[in-house]
Amino acid sequence: MLLAVAEANTGRPQAQRRLKGLQGHYPWVGDLLQALRAGRPGPGWASRFPYFHYTEMIPGPRMRELAELAMREDRLSPKRFRRQVDDFVARFPQILLVAEKMTWEGEEPDAGVAILSTIATPAAHAALRRFGLSQAGTDQARMNALLLLVKAGEIAEDTALSIWVQGEWRDVQLRECLVSGEPQTHYTQEVADLLNEGAEASNKGDRERAERLFRRALELEPRAREAHNNLGALYAQRGDHAQAQAAFQAALEIDPLYTFPRCNLAMYLLDEGDVAGAEEMLEPLAGLRRFHPQEMAFYSYAQARLLAHRQEYERARRLLQAALDVYPGYGPAQELLERLDETIQLQAGYESFVEQEHKRRSAARLRIQSKLTTPAPTIAEALSIYSKGALTGIGRQVIPWSGWTGLRKGELLQEIVATLSDPQHLERVVAGLNDEERAALRQVLASGGSMPWQDFEARYGSDLEESPYWEWHAPETTMGRLRGRGLLAETTVDGELRVVVPVELREIGDWKLEVG
Repeated sequence: MLLAVAEANTGRPQAQRRLKGLQGHYPWVGDLLQALRAGRPGPGWASRFPYFHYTEMIPGPRMRELAELAMREDRLSPKRFRRQVDDFVARFPQILLVAEKMTWEGEEPDAGVAILSTIATPAAHAALRRFGLSQAGTDQARMNALLLLVKAGEIAEDTALSIWVQGEWRDVQLRECLVSGEPQTHYTQEVADLLNEGAEASNKGDRERAERLFRRALELEPRAREAHNNLGALYAQRGDHAQAQAAFQAALEIDPLYTFPRCNLAMYLLDEGDVAGAEEMLEPLAGLRRFHPQEMAFYSYAQARLLAHRQEYERARRLLQAALDVYPGYGPAQELLERLDETIQLQAGYESFVEQEHKRRSAARLRIQSKLTTPAPTIAEALSIYSKGALTGIGRQVIPWSGWTGLRKGELLQEIVATLSDPQHLERVVAGLNDEERAALRQVLASGGSMPWQDFEARYGSDLEESPYWEWHAPETTMGRLRGRGLLAETTVDGELRVVVPVELREIGDWKLEVG
């Protein structure tokens, strides 16, 4: 594989022939062949052929960890979210390269851009800029990368940039525009003026004056629901959440179907993790048929937040888009929509990553299954097909003493074979099995030490979905735990895949395999 890539990068004709021979071993070889035949310098928009696919660079569970972290952003404080992201990047600095390879080589810019935006390091911002100012991908994908840089403060608003748009270079200025406002309500002129002046003072940050004006409005009109709700918003802004919720409740006592306080209380419940309570709080609004545009936008936003907590991202996204249709420029809806888009893209990238990783693992497992072709392999033959890392995982389960971790692969293999060949040590290994694992082992031995792989899977399941990296992840399935202890191996005999017990182990005795 490495030779084929080197030949492709140096323009040698044998690259294509070598890659064709590797198609059954690496699932991404087809992309390399397609690029080579098309005369491109690499797959996707890459300037060269890569030696390693991005799915080889970071374990799938770690990608899942990042995706789940991004999904929790709305539930974490900005400081805590940033700290957790920085910790992830410190542990897995290769995530930056993974994101760039997804963008350029895998032609998955939405996923790559979402990861880079989540990482938000100077290097990630530089990668976003490189993609945004390139000609790769769609106009929308490149523009999204640049807008994320504007949002991050890496590109100042109104900065003139030369961008490839609609097939030509254009000088453009990027700008974010957020608009908000309060609905008009009919009271006496004096009360209406107090409410409007209070809203204006609040928008300008003069909260003390806003509070005085709203309280004065309530003195004149105790049932001014907007005054209660706006006071609740002021209390929430200064961190007095108990008083804020009391004010929202007071507004609901005046009008149980008043959208703003009901949605505000629902979001308090969401912040506490009470999704069912938030749904119950919003439920009375479902029957309403008339909304002020801002009320409709706020209600849709609250519903979207509820759906986002349930990870129903597409439904949440549709509601946010509806909110912006009826109330263009509504800031909270726009911000949540952007976060959801990043989450959806990151999730899609993770799913694509998992699919690619699954293909890679399946190809690797097929290679292992085809290496043994005898129905009665020795322990050494059965274990020699594994990598040093896998043998390390087996050694951890089998060897009872220390000092073996520094051994070379051949030396480690000999140590494991010697341990399993000793009846006393073998009995100790078998004693660590559970009832189902002992029953499975006894079934294979009763079949002469060999049985069809499919028959074994039908009774005891398989380990195809488990990590093959036994040095880091001990298997948990019956098949995996038996393979991970050297007690079971896979062999292909006359085209049929079988599970077998190494031949020396069949001759040692019953191993005390009684169940129970």
